[in-house]
Amino acid sequence: MYHIKIYSSKTDCWRDAGDPFPFSKLGVLFHSGVYWNGSVHWFDEWLGDLHYFNIDSESMKKMEMPRDPTKGFRRHIVYFNERRGHIYLIDMRNNDIPRYDIWEMPTDYTGWNLKYYVDLGPLTTVYPGIILDRSFFCRFKLHVLLIEEGEDSSRLILWVGKDKVISFDLKTKNFKEMYDVNPDAWLEGFEYVETLAHV
Repeated sequence: MYHIKIYSSKTDCWRDAGDPFPFSKLGVLFHSGVYWNGSVHWFDEWLGDLHYFNIDSESMKKMEMPRDPTKGFRRHIVYFNERRGHIYLIDMRNNDIPRYDIWEMPTDYTGWNLKYYVDLGPLTTVYPGIILDRSFFCRFKLHVLLIEEGEDSSRLILWVGKDKVISFDLKTKNFKEMYDVNPDAWLEGFEYVETLAHV
């Protein structure tokens, strides 16, 4: 069982919030915590649940993760974050070709909407270094840094192999190289937020 405590900067004290709640030891990824829609969200890939703690009501709720549309494939979550008022989850089907399902959650928590199905197989021809292992579960050197949704285009920003960052257009399926990476570097993607200060 896990407990949530809330810290108050006014009182400089911690206090218990809500009731204790269970997580599977194998599946929970606490670093996946994403603040969105007044709640902090975590996914439990092992049990297939999304847990979210509402800040105002101090209550923990849960709902099912997206259902696997093709039974028989093992899935692996490669991206979970908030972008421009929406929460996105990208999972990969573990087989010989990297394939992504991109899901979006509405603010009323009525269920996941499948926004895109992405076949990244052509990338393995251009960048053969993506494929690390072709054992029972194929492993890929392929990381989602960001998903960008715009009026005219939507794209994934991907780190492929060890040394390239590319942009993959989700509608046209075209991709282009954006940046050369030092092979010893580790990358993370963050949304740029601009703030205006009035003097």
